[in-house]
Amino acid sequence: MRSIADFLRSIANCMRRIANFAYVVRSIFDNLRSIADFIGGFTDHIRSIADYLRSISDYSRSIAGNMRCIADYLRCISDYMRCIADYMRCIADYMRCIADYSRSIADYMRSIAD
Repeated sequence: MRSIADFLRSIANCMRRIANFAYVVRSIFDNLRSIADFIGGFTDHIRSIADYLRSISDYSRSIAGNMRCIADYLRCISDYMRCIADYMRCIADYMRCIADYSRSIADYMRSIAD
């Protein structure tokens, strides 16, 4: 009977060691899971930073597009102002012609009066 009790005791000790080993393995996997959760949270932060940078990039592209539109609008205004300046030069030339013609009429009238 004693040998059976010793045998059962040795089996119980062996089972206790296996249980302890299983507990150690379980705690290692729990630690690995917590490390994975930490890395997952870290990657979520990286993803949110990347999304934020992407939104800044999109906003910058939008601003650049608006600036291009403003530049085009200012070019159009500049072209329009050049056209107005050319028109004013034409009017000035026309006024010079009228002044020359008026002088020649005045000279002719003076010559008749003399």
